[in-house]
Parts: sequence; structure tokens; C-alpha cells
Amino acid sequence: MIEPNVIFHLERDSLDELLDGLLILDEESRITFANRFAASRLWADTNTVLKKPIADVLPEPTDFSWDEAWRRLSIEHRSIELDFLSVESLDSKEILFFDAVLIPRRRVDGGFSGATCLLHFSSATEKLAMEIESAQETIEKQLRQLKEFTAIGDEIVGETDLSHVLKRVAEAIREHSDYRRVVVSRFLDNEREREIACAGVSDEETNVIKALKWSDQMRKELFHDRFRIGHSYYIPHDLKEALPLSGVQSRIPRVEMKDWHPNDFLFIPLYGRGRKQIGMISVDDPRDGRAPTAEALRPLELFAEQAARAIEEAELKRELVETKDNLQRLIDSTPDAIIATDSHGVVTFYSDGAQRMFGYLPDEIVGKHLAQFYSDDPEVGKERARKIMDELLSSETETITGRTLEFPAKEGGWLPVVISAGILRNEEGAVLGTIGVARDISEDVRLRQQIMEKNRKLEAKNSELEEFVYVASHDLQAPLVSIQGFAAKLTREYEELLGQSGLHSLARLNANVSRISLLLRSLLDLSRASTKTIDKIPTLLSDLLKDTLEDFDEMIKEKNATVKVLHELPVVHCDGIQVAQVFSNLLGNALKYCSPHRPPVIEVGAEDRDTCHAIFIRDNGVGIQEAESESVFRPFKRLRVKSVDGMGIGLSIAQRIIERHEGRIYIERNETYGCTFWFDLPKRKQAVKR
Repeated sequence: MIEPNVIFHLERDSLDELLDGLLILDEESRITFANRFAASRLWADTNTVLKKPIADVLPEPTDFSWDEAWRRLSIEHRSIELDFLSVESLDSKEILFFDAVLIPRRRVDGGFSGATCLLHFSSATEKLAMEIESAQETIEKQLRQLKEFTAIGDEIVGETDLSHVLKRVAEAIREHSDYRRVVVSRFLDNEREREIACAGVSDEETNVIKALKWSDQMRKELFHDRFRIGHSYYIPHDLKEALPLSGVQSRIPRVEMKDWHPNDFLFIPLYGRGRKQIGMISVDDPRDGRAPTAEALRPLELFAEQAARAIEEAELKRELVETKDNLQRLIDSTPDAIIATDSHGVVTFYSDGAQRMFGYLPDEIVGKHLAQFYSDDPEVGKERARKIMDELLSSETETITGRTLEFPAKEGGWLPVVISAGILRNEEGAVLGTIGVARDISEDVRLRQQIMEKNRKLEAKNSELEEFVYVASHDLQAPLVSIQGFAAKLTREYEELLGQSGLHSLARLNANVSRISLLLRSLLDLSRASTKTIDKIPTLLSDLLKDTLEDFDEMIKEKNATVKVLHELPVVHCDGIQVAQVFSNLLGNALKYCSPHRPPVIEVGAEDRDTCHAIFIRDNGVGIQEAESESVFRPFKRLRVKSVDGMGIGLSIAQRIIERHEGRIYIERNETYGCTFWFDLPKRKQAVKR
């Protein structure tokens, strides 16, 4: 090659003697001179190419178009190197290989006046050698990149700081790839928001990028097969307007680019497990100004795979750490004691709640056998621990719940706790140990003892009261009989002296004495219902109902009532005499509180439920009001119907009898007329075989 600065000092003949081709171009890129060497290699007649633009004579360079090259030359006034794959000689049809240098020419006033084009021809062998050398350089470059990227990938895989991983990936790509600006994005859960890290990008530009929103539709349009190069996606600037793309302006002027445009986009997807896209890498401003090729992108794509794995692992580890921290806070805040052991019963975990509950520090417990919690005697403790372990292993669920035990407290004494425990196994099913939760029930035990003591005192008071009621009711009957006797004697012996007024007073006295006597008998009946021994035997309720209906036969006829037995009543383990009293009281109420506007209809039936037999007596009488549903069971509480005789004690007696049978009695309003009384009698519990 000749030196460009001596070209114009050579004579024309000297130019023809050059062993390189030389063309002189005017300011319109037209050929005004071609030396002999150029003419002999490219065309036979030089006159055929003179005055023609060089773009019409030589093929398009591989680096730039002729228009682009000439525009740069005329604006920047700097030499431009061009490369051509091959060109066919116009006369010999020989395939030629050459490269060129465009050197700007200036006028005296410094203005642009054209260019000198130096052509260096190579043989096929030389060209092949150059291509091999270029390929070797490319391979060496890619190997170097792979080595650098692999080292960085190994470094970041295992990192737990996700933000640091993203930043390290961006910086590594900027440092070891052909691109000056890098943005690494991680899609968040909704896949529209992103967490990003940038390299070679200003803070202002970073804020602009962070504000950009993504959508599923945008991703479908961008990651399309028509833009795919290797495993990446290259979107040329001329298609940008038709796509929902936006970004920050390139820092590199257009004139410094080759076939890459400042508005081009290149994206490398980041795929996690199951080929789910977890993010992407965006690069810009290539150092060589070239558009990407699949071969050139391969090292970067391989690094992207490592980066995706590192990002996903960092995210999983961050979630794991957060979950662990949350679990630890939950464990530390719970008032219950949580204790774990290995397969030999040695304590491996001792929670803060356990420390607060038992008083021992973790150093005093962890590493020691749990048997010391079960007894002061080591052998007894081990035996109890072994039995609990055997029970856990023999259970279908490998758990025990609600077991009440006593554990020693550091300050002395034994602490009552209720425990739940389970077996811990690894993925292969081998027993790792146990985990248990203990809850302090000291306060529950204390309250239970207080309640038991109060119940005992209350039962004693009730017994005293019931005994008093019984004695008082019984003993008061005698004076009442005496009063009635004296009143009858006065009426019989002193009728004339008493006159109508006196006789009326004695009649009122007798009526009140009779009412008091009835009240005392009711109190006795109520007391007997609460104190009389219950003798439970299997009893056919249908027989009790039949006998009770016979007792009411006259009253049923008098009321013109209809009694329907809807179902066969069951056999129940109960005190037949007392349950017959319940039937009597409920049927008596149904007949007494019938409506004067319609004939009484009474229905009796039963329902078989899970734990009890439910018996009902339904009537179409006067019914009850909503507010009376509970109060009707109170002693001496009568309905609003004043014409009905009675003391209002029948339902109270029925309630006490049913409750002493561990059942319940209640009332429901019917949709039309009347009401329904229900009473439940529990089914007999079957003995559990062990």
C-alpha cells in the first residue's frame, strides 16, 4: 500500500506503475481517473467507466452502502476503509478479492473536492487466509467471552441478593460483550412490572426505563419468530414505528454506526424453569457498529442462561429466607413451647416460647435427651418417651393430640401442659425425629378446680334448698289441713251467726288454702323431679305414649280432639316413669291450650338423629309468642290464657326430667296454628373395644 499523503506528488505515469489500483473521484463520486493496474484487473476499456459514479462500477461494500460511505466521507473528511466479498472482472470473468480505502480530497480553500480510492487486490488464497485469520480471531474472541462469562456466572449462581445479581449481570455484559449499554429486567408476579438493573446508562435514563410498562400483547409482538436471531430478537429501526416500543436515545452518532441504527433494539429473553420467561436483557450501542449475527450472540446467550438460573435461584432463596424469617418470628411470638428431637429423642430445637414456659435456656436443653422432661427418674423418663414414640409410629397419622402431661419447670414443681406431636421424615421416608407443641394449662387447671369447688358448693346449697323446699312443703300441708277443718266446722256449727258475709269470707279462705295446698304439692313435684333417682332401662316409648293417652281419654272426648301418632316411637334407655310424666305434661298442655275456633289436632312423632332420638308433640292450639319461647319453662310461668287452670309447673318438671336424662327440651312456633314441643333423649353409648 502507498502512503496517502504522497499520492498527489506523483506523476500520472508513476500512478500507472503502482502495484495497487487507484481511482480518483470528483465531489459527486464519479470516476475521473483509473490507473493501469486498476483498469487491467477490473475492465479492459477505461473509457467505459469514466464519469460514472463508483457505485455503478464496483459492488456494494460489506460494511456500508456507497451512499452512506460517501456521506460520511463528505461530512467528516476522514478516511474510510471498505471491504468487498468479491467482484467479477469485466473482461476475464475472474473472481477478484480486494478491499479499499477512501481518502478525502480538499480544495485550496479546504472544501471537499472528491476522493482518492486505493484498491488492494488479493488472490483467492490470500483472501481465504484472511478469512481464516478473521475466523480465528472471532473464535478466540468468543472463547475469551465464554471464559469470562462462565467465571462470572459461577460467581453469581448461589447469590441471595437479587438486586446484586441483576446489577452484576448488567455490568458483566457491558464489560465483556460488544455492547456499551445494558438493561437487565426481571418480571414481577403480575408480569407487567419489572425490577431492572442497568450498566452504561445514566440515572435519568434509568428512571425513564423504569417508568416503561409492559404487557402480554407487547411481549407477543416483540418476541416473534420474524425478529429471531439465534435465541435473541433483533428489531430494526424501520419496524419500530409499527411496534409498541420506546426507550432512551442512543449516545452514539449515526455516522459512527455501520449497519446498526441507533433506534434498533436487541432483546435476549431470560427463561426459568419450565421455559417460563422471567425477564430479559436489552443491549444497545455496539462497539463495532454492526447489527447482530447468531454466531456473534452465542456467548452472550449462553451467559443469559446462567444469568436466568442465578436470578431464579436468588429469588427462590430470598423467598426461602423471608419464609424462614417469618416462620421464626411466628415461632418466637407464640406463647406455646415448640420442641423438636432427632430420631433418638435428643432435643434439636427449643423455641423462645419453651424457654418462657419452662425457664430453661436453650443451652441447658438442646443436645440432651427429652426423657428428662417426663420424670425425675431417668429410667422412668426413657420408658415414657419410648411409649410416646411407639404411639406416634403406630398411629395412622403419626400424630398425637390433646395429651395432658406434666413437665418440670426450672424454678421447681411440675407444669401441667397439653401436647400435640408428630413424626418428622425426610424425602426417602426415613424418620428424622419428632416435633411437639406444648401449651401451658396451669391457669385452666386452676380455673377448673375453682369451678369444681364452686359447683360442689352450689350442689350442696341446691341440695339444702331442695331439702328445705321438700320439708317446708310437706310440713305446711298439716297446718293447711287443720285450717280447712276449722273452717268447715265454723261453717257447719255457726252458719246462722256468720251470715252471708261470714260464709263468703270462709269460702274465700278455703279457696286460698286450697291454692296454697296446690302450690305446695307443685313444689313437692318439682323437688322430686330434681332429686328422685333415675332408673334407666330400655323403654319402648310407644307403650308410654299409649298408657298416657288412656289417662287423657275422657278429656280427649270432651275436647273432641284428634290425636295422631305419626311414627312408631323408638326404644330409649331412660326412666320410663319420669318420661311418662313428660308425655303427660306436654299432652295435657296441648289439650288445655286448644283454640275455641277449631277442633284440637295433636300429632306425635319421632326423628332418628346422629346422637339422639328427637320426640315431638305438635298442636294447633293458641300457640305462643316469640318472647315466651324460653320463659314458658320457668316455674309458675303461665301463658297469657287466663281461663286455663294450673300452676305453671308442668313444663318446668318436664325440662328437669329431660335435662337429667342429658337431653334437651325446646319449643317451635308452627307456620299456621299452635306450636311444637321437642325433647331429645340421647342414644345409649356403645362400649369401645380396645
